[in-house]
Parts: sequence; C-alpha cells; structure tokens
Amino acid sequence: MSALAKQHRFCSSDFIRLHRAKKYSGKIINIRFLEGTTKAGFQVKKKIFKLAVDRNYIKRILKECFRVGLLKGFQGSVLISIKRHVTRQELAETLCGDWNDFMRKLKYV
Repeated sequence: MSALAKQHRFCSSDFIRLHRAKKYSGKIINIRFLEGTTKAGFQVKKKIFKLAVDRNYIKRILKECFRVGLLKGFQGSVLISIKRHVTRQELAETLCGDWNDFMRKLKYV
C-alpha cells in the first residue's frame, strides 16, 4: 500500500465543503460525496479508537479501498468517517463491503 498522490488528498477547505455534500451510510462508515475532482479525506476519531496504531491501520485500509476505486474509474471527492468502534475482524469483513456498496450505488462496480 502506498500513500495517496498529492492531487488526491484534501486541503482544509475541502473538508468544510464536503460537510454539505450527499451522504451515504454503511454499517460502519459514513461517506460524503461530491462529483468533480477526485480527492479523498479520512476521519477516524480518537474518541472511537484510542490508539493511534488502530486509527492509522483503518486509514490504510480506507486508502487502499479508495485506490482500488480509482482503478475502476471512480471520480469525485469523498470524505469517509468511521461511525462506531469495530474489532479488526469486523473491520476486515465490513469496511470494504461498505465501500463496495457505495461504489455499486454510484454504478462503478
């Protein structure tokens, strides 16, 4: 897994703009979506995951899901946030499933 290219990362104004965007809710993630430039932002709150190791692990998985979406032709800005605490086992089972449901809803899969 590699870092997202600079062109695909958010700046602070992108976060503000996306809080007024369309919202999709999965089992464990919320996704806010705007069509246009392809960028991604990830929010994993310290209140939900106390350890930085866990927060960074989740962000790496989310970045990989987003990168795979780019390969499928995804275009648009997304802000992905975690709704609730999950174990690593639940994370493996549902996180990419929620992302794939979102992609199906937008007809990219």
